[in-house]
This record gives sequence, C-alpha cells and structure tokens, in this order.
Amino acid sequence: MFCAQESSSTTYFIPYVANQSFFLLFNTCVSIGVSGQIGRRLCYNDYKKVLQPNLTSFCVVLLLSIFLGMALLRIGTVMLILFAGSILCSLTVEPLPVIEDPLLMTVWGESIELLNINYFCDSLQIARDYSPAAKIEDLNSGAGFRIGKELPEEIFHPFYVSGTPYRTLVVIVGGAEQGSAEDIVRIEMLASSVKGSGGKVLVIDIDVEGTGDDPVKGEFARRIVPLLDVLIVAESPIGQYLPYLNGDIPVLVELPVVVDLVSIFERDFGGGRCCD
Repeated sequence: MFCAQESSSTTYFIPYVANQSFFLLFNTCVSIGVSGQIGRRLCYNDYKKVLQPNLTSFCVVLLLSIFLGMALLRIGTVMLILFAGSILCSLTVEPLPVIEDPLLMTVWGESIELLNINYFCDSLQIARDYSPAAKIEDLNSGAGFRIGKELPEEIFHPFYVSGTPYRTLVVIVGGAEQGSAEDIVRIEMLASSVKGSGGKVLVIDIDVEGTGDDPVKGEFARRIVPLLDVLIVAESPIGQYLPYLNGDIPVLVELPVVVDLVSIFERDFGGGRCCD
C-alpha cells in the first residue's frame, strides 16, 4: 500500500510501511521537502485512525504471548524441580525394610492428599488391598476379604490368593477428625495383629494441614509408634512423633513434599510406571 505526497509539480509515492514506522517512532508532525519546496505536511494524527486499531491488536497479542510464555516457563520450572526432587529423594533415602505381600492399606484421620496417594499407587500399579475402615475381622479374613462386593472407595488386588494372611499393614494418616480418638483402637488392633504374626507395620503421615499440636494426634502417636517398623512423614509436622522415637526402629523417613512418595512407592513397594 502506498501514500501519495503532493507538490506543485510532482506527486511522489512513499511506502506506507515506512511512514507508519516513522510516525510510530516520532509522535510529531513531519514535513517532507520536494524539489526544494515544502510539500504536503504529514502528521501522525492524520494516520491515527488508521494505525490505532492495528496497534492495539498488536499490543494485546504481544502481552498475551508474554503472559502465556511466562506461565509455561513457570510450569516447566515446577515440573523440573519436582522431577529433580524425586530423583534426589530416591538417591538419598535409605531403602526401607522388605515389604511383603499381601499388603493391606487403611486410613486414620483425614487429609486432602489422600486421593493423590491412591492415584500414585494406581499409576505405579502397587499391589494392595485398600480399605479405609478395615477392621480386625477383615484382617483375619485375609487377602481379598471383600473382593467382588467392595464397599465404596475400596480396592482389592485381583492377583492375591484369597484368604492369604496379610504380611504388611500400611496406615495412611491425616489430621484428627470427629471419631478419630475412638478409631485409634482399630489401628492399634490391626497393627498388633500384623506384628504378632511377624509382619511389617508402616505409617505414612500426609497431614499437610496439621499444626503439630493436636492432642488426639499426639495420643495416636503415643500408642502406635511402638508398633511401627517404618514411619514416613511427608510434608507433615513430625513433632508429635518425636517423644516416642527411640533408636533405629521405627525407620524414620522425612519427605519435604508428598509427591516424593512416588520414589518410595516405586523403589520399595515393587511399583512400576504405568507406561513402562
């Protein structure tokens, strides 16, 4: 596209793009000489109505591009940090005692991270029977005690031989909620039974919203820690466990973030990536 510049004797054509760049750079009027005479006076305001819509669109697209680029950069940085942290965790944390099948996983308390734990286990194909409210009668019935007639939120591993005694108990621990004080008895009975038969008992604490001063949680720690082989504290206060930790048992693992459990599950629970 070209703009015409007129004088008394000659008409010159100046590229529109050049004029546009010039007027955007200098918000002033410009006089262009033609054959020693002053030609038509060209001003930025003459082009304002033409340039402003295009300039506005350009600025909007530029700002959106910068914003999206920064967002993607942040996401990439976070993913890289998590990946690096997971690798570092697997290299620095000592291997846990051998975890034998069948494994029963149950829950004490409440945590917003509980769904993530199940997602990690499912993604890594961790063999487990998962029953949040498993009772001593269920434990005594052995692996798959409710397979085929699971209650909501329960999962039973299809390859366990039905009725096989459980060799490992894993308790996912959150913060105390209504009824948690009474529920300590259930966990204590499950742990005592598994330990009595030579099995292993693990606690994975994911109380990410905990403050470390809950008396009910303190009572849970006092009664359960003596029965533990492994205590894993992930992004959770550890203070209420410390008074009852003596010697090398239970093995204590502290993780800065819950996602670091992925490395533990994959290395020590016999898990494998779903897409390997």
